[in-house]
Amino acid sequence: MIKDILFGKKKYIPTEKLGTFEARFKANSQKVKTWLSTIRIEGYSDEIVIILDGNSSGPFTKQIEHVTPIVENIEQFDNKLRTKIQDNSGLNEKFKKFDLKELRLACINPWDETRNNFELSYEFMSDDTEGLSVIYENEKIIEID
Repeated sequence: MIKDILFGKKKYIPTEKLGTFEARFKANSQKVKTWLSTIRIEGYSDEIVIILDGNSSGPFTKQIEHVTPIVENIEQFDNKLRTKIQDNSGLNEKFKKFDLKELRLACINPWDETRNNFELSYEFMSDDTEGLSVIYENEKIIEID
């Protein structure tokens, strides 16, 4: 196919908790690539997009190891996020028109590869044009915007 010639062949890497990642690679390419997976968590949301960095062997193991606990413990993570918003007067004011119980994780992607942290993008179920961004590092929420 012409796509394979121009962009490389698709490669699939299954993971236990984060779904199957896919990326395109030209022959013998060792460049850092973006790997993409989409998962569904029963009773949680439609889907969560997970974007990780990697090479031709797959997503970087360290990134998989840091993202997996977020997905495995999403309800606890969401509760921690709601509490942080409610405890911060500025954030509480900014999001007061929304029901924080409607927040759903939509996407996880690397934020700063050198610090191994991630941006978590959230949407409100009733209004997918509004949302918030969370920077997560060393098992802590370090920024909410």
